[in-house]
Amino acid sequence: MAKLLYVVTKRARVDILLAIAFLCTRVADPDVHDWKKLKRVLQDLRGTLDDVMRFGADSLFEMKTWVNASYAVHPDMKSHTGGCISFGIGVLLAMSAKQKLNTKSSTEAEVVGASDYLPNCIWTPMIMEAQGYKIKESIYYQDNMSAMKLEKWQDVMREKF
Repeated sequence: MAKLLYVVTKRARVDILLAIAFLCTRVADPDVHDWKKLKRVLQDLRGTLDDVMRFGADSLFEMKTWVNASYAVHPDMKSHTGGCISFGIGVLLAMSAKQKLNTKSSTEAEVVGASDYLPNCIWTPMIMEAQGYKIKESIYYQDNMSAMKLEKWQDVMREKF
């Protein structure tokens, strides 16, 4: 697992990030199914060694962020968050991690996931601005309607008080 973590973090194979993040949670108590998942990741890596990773930008002034959470997918009933930031072609910054707390619903898992990924959405525009590119539009994509309404409601309440 340590070698695969190195590949993901140092060689930017974000396509296997989710599988590696999940398998890392199983290192202490692996079973046959985990071994099969690991073999599948290694086969995928072997089959894609010559693939070229593309990265670019349609616009350096428009940042797009996608965040999603899977509710209670781990044996301890914790959820899993994944997110990425792109400027158009390829992924600039990706994350896949087990949530640190248990949630009561998929909506709550999505809100926790949004909160977990939010620092990346804040720091990336700051880094870009330091390089001379002021982000004009930051688009945040999420697929849970209840979580989106709850997050908007929090903004409205903040404005009132």
